[in-house]
This record gives sequence, C-alpha cells and structure tokens, in this order.
Amino acid sequence: MNKRIQIIILVSALISVLILSGCAGIDASAAVGDQIQARNGNRNLSAAVDQQPAGQIPESEVGNGRRGQGQTGAGRTQSAGMGSGIAREPLSEQEVQALIRAIEEEYGAQALYQSILDTFGDVAPFNRIVVSESQHITALVRQAEKYGVSIPEPMDSYGISPFATLEEACQAGVEAEIADAALYDELSPMVSHSDILQVFDNLKSASLNSHLPAFEACQ
Repeated sequence: MNKRIQIIILVSALISVLILSGCAGIDASAAVGDQIQARNGNRNLSAAVDQQPAGQIPESEVGNGRRGQGQTGAGRTQSAGMGSGIAREPLSEQEVQALIRAIEEEYGAQALYQSILDTFGDVAPFNRIVVSESQHITALVRQAEKYGVSIPEPMDSYGISPFATLEEACQAGVEAEIADAALYDELSPMVSHSDILQVFDNLKSASLNSHLPAFEACQ
C-alpha cells in the first residue's frame, strides 16, 4: 500500500514538473515573439521613413502650419494666368497692314541712323537712338508674332545717300522722328486692339519726347 502511494505521489510530482515546464516555454516563446514583432515594426517604420520623399513634411505636422511653407504655387498661377503674350481676337486686314507699316517705318529709321554712324563714326545721339529703334522693332515684331502676321524683311543702309555734315544728318533725324510720330497718328484709328495701340502710343511718345529733342539739340 505504501509503495502504491509513493508511486502515485511520484507520478503527480512528475506531471506537475511537466506542466510548469510547458508554461515556462509558452511564456518564453511569447516573449521571443514580442521581440521579433517589435523588431519587424521598427524595420517597417525605418522603411517608411526611407521612402518619404525628400523635403516632404509629414502629415502629423500639418496642424503646425509647416506643410505650406516655402511654396510658390500662387505666384506660378498668377504668372501663367496673365496671358500677356497670347493673342485674343484675330486682327482685321486693316490692322495687319497698320502693323506691317509700323514695322517698316522703324526699319527705315534704324537704317537711316546706321548709315549716319557708318559715315561719321560712333557719334551721339545716333549711337543711342539706333539702339532704341532696334527695341521699337522688337516691340512691334512681338505683336506681329502674337497675331500670326508675316514680318517684313529688314532694310539695310546701303541705299541711303550719305550726308555731307553732321548737322545735315541731325536735321534728317528731326524729319524722320516727326514723320514717325505722324504715321502712328495715321495708323492708330485703324486699330481696335488695345495691346497694339499701347505699343503705337509708346513708340510715338519716344519719338516726340526723346528722339526729336535729341536731334534738335545736335544741329
């Protein structure tokens, strides 16, 4: 009897040991699993950070007002919407001819002043005004290109008779600028497009208020 009791006690103790060992193994496995999961989570977080585009501010910081700093989208939209180089309504044939005549007039003035420079050298005010005439031509050509108008060929100075004196050349400049302003007075009523009219007005003003006084002073 005592032997049987001893066997039962021994078996019970062995079972208890096995149960306790199994629980400890489960806890250890769980702990190891938690560590693995934590490491995987850290790696995933690192990968997410690595994939973040350079310079992009995380969504969590939107509330701090940092996301929109340094952006220039509004400025780009404003510039794109101005449309200063985009033609509106097509030009009438009358407007086309007015624009071509204006370009030819500025070509003629440029050729005249260049011929005087070729004769007398780099003399004032021709050396300055010939550059202005080039700018006038550019302003008119931009309008022609905007509206699809064929641009006439430039004139050269070879067919212009040379002047005997610089005073004669200055008088020719006076007459050229007066004729230039008068032409814009003639052409403006033929034009309804405000952008072309603005260019005409600017060039007429330059002739009367800048070029003409300079030529009158050099006589």
